Amino acid sequence: MKDLQLYFQCWVEVTKQNRYRDKWLTDETYCRAIKAQFPSLGDSFNRGKLNRAISVCGGSQLDDFSDGNKSGMFRRTAKGVDPFGSPRRSISGYFITTPGQVVERPPEGKKSFLSLLQDDSLNERYSVARGVQEVIDLTLAISTNQHAKRKADFREDDSMMDSTTENTENSSGMKKTKTITCGSDPAPRIIETTEGNYWDSPEAKKLFLGTATDERSVQEVIKQRIERLQGVNRSPHGWKDLIERHDVDNLCSPNDVFVIRQRCQILCLAYMFALEEMNSAKWVDDCCAQAIFVSNGMGVEAATSKRTVAGWNILLRANQEHFPQPDPTIHKDKKPLPDLLEYFREEIMSPWTDYCIGNLADLTVEMARNELVTKIVPRCWEKVSSSASVESSSTSSNSTTNHQHTHEYTTSNLGSTNTDTSTSLKKEYVILKGYVDNPISWATTRRWLQRLGYHYDLRKKTFFVDGHERPNVVSTRNDFCSR
Repeated sequence: MKDLQLYFQCWVEVTKQNRYRDKWLTDETYCRAIKAQFPSLGDSFNRGKLNRAISVCGGSQLDDFSDGNKSGMFRRTAKGVDPFGSPRRSISGYFITTPGQVVERPPEGKKSFLSLLQDDSLNERYSVARGVQEVIDLTLAISTNQHAKRKADFREDDSMMDSTTENTENSSGMKKTKTITCGSDPAPRIIETTEGNYWDSPEAKKLFLGTATDERSVQEVIKQRIERLQGVNRSPHGWKDLIERHDVDNLCSPNDVFVIRQRCQILCLAYMFALEEMNSAKWVDDCCAQAIFVSNGMGVEAATSKRTVAGWNILLRANQEHFPQPDPTIHKDKKPLPDLLEYFREEIMSPWTDYCIGNLADLTVEMARNELVTKIVPRCWEKVSSSASVESSSTSSNSTTNHQHTHEYTTSNLGSTNTDTSTSLKKEYVILKGYVDNPISWATTRRWLQRLGYHYDLRKKTFFVDGHERPNVVSTRNDFCSR
């Protein structure tokens, strides 16, 4: 129903232009004009949905050509071929004029309104107006206006209520029936509401707390969530308060932190809109959609779908007010790679994997361990230690130069430089030195190989290793060819 209202409002916006007024035009012309002016409707919008939206939202008065139709909108339907050469179909034509004016009813039969069509006068131009080159898209603005109108209507109903008769369904039930008479309208309307407001209903508790039996106040919980979500941007490490286990192992990458901050901003906006509007709005279609619209306008684009924001609410309530780790290998309890292989992927992991694949036919745990301990790790240690010595020498030379100028400045600068140097070497120098001093055991090597996907297996006919380029095979082949 909401989409139909949007389509109808788009059609009304198009009919405000003089080039679409005071003439009979087919539904195909209006459909093309709406697509040109509102490209964000996408390919899902078509002529059939337009006619249905006009029928539902415009009412039966469109077919009334008497003085009773004061809307200035008229419609006729006939079977034939439209000016665009489409196959014979049921064509809906519309005539839009100034409200209050009456249009002569088109003839029936062969001389139907099809003979009055003036679609050709537009010359295939469906831009906003003559002389305007750019196409203006007002879809989001129309959607926002509809939302504001619904809120205004809801508040107007409360303010214009003259008499209210409340009948309690039962002493413990939540539902109540209100008979409302508004203004001079003698016809009463029956509205079912909840006792108090929406926040006391089981639906609110189930949506925001996860269960309808939770005794906590929904509004207080949402206010606490807003406060915690706002704290993400109040300090450099505020985002850790929203991640389970507070990321004590520093497993989140800079991109993960960036996404977490944007996610918290969007969800915080949705909660703030919910506190203001949930008595007359919907969580997904209104609050989450409005949060997406506002945040995307500010460049916060961690989510572009309202369903994504609704899913974040479910994640937050299901993980005890925390988001899971962004890395799926962590929040799914999958063990990460050993730190030696994690920090030295190119220097250690890649050459070790190449060695294992190259010797897969005869590979054993002892062979893999000897290659790693006696060749790969020492080679990487020489490279890291040499780079560390270069950095330390440059640091000492800089500190000596600075000492000639100001002793006090040099002391503080040297302390900070040593701190930065030790921090930068913590992930490489310290970890690698530990494995140099204490090489891994046979059992550890086997666990690491299994973590990389290697395991012992029987030699079967399906087991194939290309050994044509092994040194002993190449030597034997060369001797045989030289005979």
